[in-house]
Amino acid sequence: MYDAVFAQDVAAAWQVDTQAPRVTSPGSGRIFEIRLTPRLSARLKFYPKAQAERVAARARWQEALADTGFACPWPQRTRSGDLVVHLKQAPSVAVMEQAIHGHPVQIPENRDAALATYGDLAALLADFHLSAESIDPLPFPARSNPDRNFDPNAAIAHFESKGQTEIAELLSRLSGALTKSCDESRVCLGKLELSETLEADHTLYLTDMDTAGTGDRLRDLSRLLTLEKDPDRLESVFEAICRSYESGGILLKESDKAAILYGVISECVEIFQPGACDTTLDNSTPGARILAASALLSKL
Repeated sequence: MYDAVFAQDVAAAWQVDTQAPRVTSPGSGRIFEIRLTPRLSARLKFYPKAQAERVAARARWQEALADTGFACPWPQRTRSGDLVVHLKQAPSVAVMEQAIHGHPVQIPENRDAALATYGDLAALLADFHLSAESIDPLPFPARSNPDRNFDPNAAIAHFESKGQTEIAELLSRLSGALTKSCDESRVCLGKLELSETLEADHTLYLTDMDTAGTGDRLRDLSRLLTLEKDPDRLESVFEAICRSYESGGILLKESDKAAILYGVISECVEIFQPGACDTTLDNSTPGARILAASALLSKL
């Protein structure tokens, strides 16, 4: 159903004459790039109709976010002034946004270059959090937060079965802190996808905010820290992230830094949950990461 012909027909709501759309998400076939002029293109995105309320709220919010000057794609309004098109020929809604042409961010192998990249990403998150907070009220419908609904027992049992009792005992001691409630009312990104974080003209752009909403913004920093695969570099990456985030205008208290590290441990625990998937971590070195994060906690 979601082919170039269908996309071009839907795109008529925004632009009468367009070149043939090009699918950019082969897996789902629901994102198309449309060339509007020789130098201007846009992305046409389809979502299930059941998500219509959230998609519309996010589009309004993203437009306001882009209006602040934050580096993200501008949602495009239709000829009739709408941000979302409800399709009669499919159980979907469609939105169109500015296409950002750049290179996906990658974490370099070189240590100094990697630290600089982590710093740039942390600064981007600080800018995102500050810009998002300037938009009031936040229009997102409430969403469940799975971060506080996991059981560490599966991870504890795993490490006990491997004879890694130190890690199992550590998780047992920290289990209360890992499930501790926190401020869920602020704006958080939810998930930072490097493949959708683009560098163009020496500027980083967030181009995917489908998971953005209310939640714990410190977990955004936790998830950024979990991108580091080498436990031996965790301390230097953690310091680079905190330093750059604070330089972006948001001071971190010691309790905030502890929450970031607890979030890293939580990410390591969550990969052992039944049905766990779609995680930035693999299960090859969770123990080493847990120990490294715990060592940093003890220094705070």
